[in-house]
Amino acid sequence: MTFYIDIDSGRLVSGIPAPREVGTLIFKQDESLRFAVYFVRAGQPVDLGSNPQLQFGVKQTGNASLLALADVSAWSRQTDGQSQAYYSASVAFNSSALASALGAADWIPAAAEFAFALTDGEVVHTRDAPVQLFRAILAPGVTVPLPGGGGLTALSDAPGAYGTSFIFSASAGQLKMLSAAGLALIDDGEGDLTLLPAPGSWRGLIETPAAKTYPVELCAPYSVSTSQVYLQLSGGGLHVDVHVRGLSATGGAGFDVSATPSRPAMHFGVNAGDKVELVVSAPSGAADFAYSIQYA
Repeated sequence: MTFYIDIDSGRLVSGIPAPREVGTLIFKQDESLRFAVYFVRAGQPVDLGSNPQLQFGVKQTGNASLLALADVSAWSRQTDGQSQAYYSASVAFNSSALASALGAADWIPAAAEFAFALTDGEVVHTRDAPVQLFRAILAPGVTVPLPGGGGLTALSDAPGAYGTSFIFSASAGQLKMLSAAGLALIDDGEGDLTLLPAPGSWRGLIETPAAKTYPVELCAPYSVSTSQVYLQLSGGGLHVDVHVRGLSATGGAGFDVSATPSRPAMHFGVNAGDKVELVVSAPSGAADFAYSIQYA
């Protein structure tokens, strides 16, 4: 999960080229996520050095006590394909404080904050970002009732590509779909259950595209297969290719993009942990490059 922090406004924003404030963040109990945090100033990436004393915290709304609702490992400075610095850490939403705060509720409102130090020693706290924390549906020993009787029981769990992976025991009954932490659980009607990622997309807007590589997803949280890509400029033209793990996903063919909407079908796999990038070349008067890569 990638975050961009605008240093001057203290807000979480949507990206470097088009910094819009992000909306509500959604996390689920028992998730273990890899955070990648970029710092931005005046629309440009900023490197805060090897130790910006970065911290992340989540507090339940209306609770005067600062509960440790998420556990954060040590941050490490990394660089992406454009030599831009970002800070990475594993964040686990499995604390006893979170379980206590959830109680019997399906979800609770919360607020998230990052704190960090600038190179001149100034300490900055971001503005509170609204958060919704949801209860985990599947947990070891918990049986989810299935339509028609019986249930699905998670027997064990372990860290995996989705944050948590499960071994299941299913009794009689059918489950058509269950959404949980970005997953869909499918029953084919013959007793076979399949855990799949819910459909989604990588999308964004590059206001003034240049001939360079733009990161779309630094570290895919789970494995997906793409189905289609949507590409359009407000004016001008350019050529773009999609790279996964540093390799072309189109066999080097790529796509020509103009002001006319382009919706080519594109099928390729992305594994958990893969980096997805857009490689732009030959821009000519190109402006407002909008893209959306659909996956499931």
